[in-house]
Amino acid sequence: MTERKTKRAEITNTPKRRRSWTPLMLTVYSVGHFLVDMCCCAAMLAFTKDKDYFALSLLVYNFCAFVLQMPIGALADRFGRTGGFAVTGCVFIALSMLAEPAPLVFSALLGFGNACYHVGGGTFALRAGRRCTGLGAFVSTGALGLAAGRLAVMKGYGGVYIAAGTAVIMLAVAAAVIISEPVADTYETVAPFPKGLTVSYPHRNILACAAFFIVVCLRSFGGLAFNFEWKGTADAVTVIIVAAAASALGKAAGGVMSDAVGMRTTSSVTLILCGVVMLFSGHMIPAAVGIFLFNMTMPLTLRATADICGGHEGFSFGLLTAALFAGYLPVSYGISLPFGVYGNAAVAFVSMALMAAGLELTNKRTKPV
Repeated sequence: MTERKTKRAEITNTPKRRRSWTPLMLTVYSVGHFLVDMCCCAAMLAFTKDKDYFALSLLVYNFCAFVLQMPIGALADRFGRTGGFAVTGCVFIALSMLAEPAPLVFSALLGFGNACYHVGGGTFALRAGRRCTGLGAFVSTGALGLAAGRLAVMKGYGGVYIAAGTAVIMLAVAAAVIISEPVADTYETVAPFPKGLTVSYPHRNILACAAFFIVVCLRSFGGLAFNFEWKGTADAVTVIIVAAAASALGKAAGGVMSDAVGMRTTSSVTLILCGVVMLFSGHMIPAAVGIFLFNMTMPLTLRATADICGGHEGFSFGLLTAALFAGYLPVSYGISLPFGVYGNAAVAFVSMALMAAGLELTNKRTKPV
């Protein structure tokens, strides 16, 4: 049976009740993702930007928001349902506002809430089927939320966005939980490993996960450290909007393209084109196209890692968010990407090679389990 027929069979065999609610649930979680990231970004900038220890507060927030998703994701795998984790995240985001006078405590609570929500929504998106379209839609809204939060604070509306965002988040996630509970009852447990993966050769799975982990590290580092000369002359608002729109559209388009032509073709074509386009990224339009192409592999790395760790979607999601933190660390210590546009292109080409290696390792099949 071909890969496309296999995917169609998996969707067809999914309980009708769950299939009918999945698009609505993905929409609710995606909107919540936008609101959560908008609220957290605005809160961090509004409450800690002008205070002492801002760099340390930002480090604490990013650690809690990204690294803690691994243990939280493991708990989500243990308990099965995702809605409760999303609600817990919203509660901690709201409670963090009470700790605003203590920047480090505030940052830790806010980051923990962010992590819980991402685990809840991301795990649901991974469990919604073996396709990447819905997953790409979910992850794409985060970039828009971060941009909205930054713009809100820049324009002096940070407090309004924080209050409104927190209230709407709670309403949206409460609706998600109410809807998702009966859906969760029909969810079929995934086998320890997907059929056909290298169960007899676990080292291949480990190497593949390592390749995807490094790809995400490079995506995080590159997104923060790409050398774009035009950023020095462009309006700050324009820079934020262009980067966020290109990133969000790329993540969503990557999921659609992967389901249409496969992960290998998508990752190879998009990252090769990205490397070429990045050679001209001293100008805004080529840079925007490069950012778009560079982010198209995000849902692919999440899906491929989750397939390797079948039945542990929460942990696999958290594993790659920890890679985002690892990519952020060099930038936090002032390390930049060298060689100008050539450095930009090199990141894309190295990512392409790692994606190809990871997908090749997971394609080494043995007898189905």
